[in-house]
Amino acid sequence: MPYFIFHGVDKPDVEATRLRVRPDHQAWVKRDHPGMRVVAAGPLTDDADAHMTGTVLVFEADDRQAVERMLAGDPYVTEGIFSRTEVKRWRWSLGQPS
Repeated sequence: MPYFIFHGVDKPDVEATRLRVRPDHQAWVKRDHPGMRVVAAGPLTDDADAHMTGTVLVFEADDRQAVERMLAGDPYVTEGIFSRTEVKRWRWSLGQPS
């Protein structure tokens, strides 16, 4: 199965909303989703590591549509946390899980 990367950049002033929905987001990411699995996930932070500024998710998926379906229900997406999002196909070449 191919890999995909999701990159979401937070809107300004959404930290309170992000923190409120974070447990729901984390539970959503850990759920079983048809045609894909999350292999890595975590927040982006500022240089001081004091504030979350975005999200990166790495998927192994049947296709882009499986990733898009999963993301459509992610609480961060449904709550409008991101100013910009991007999904890219990715070729994992270093440190690939066995």
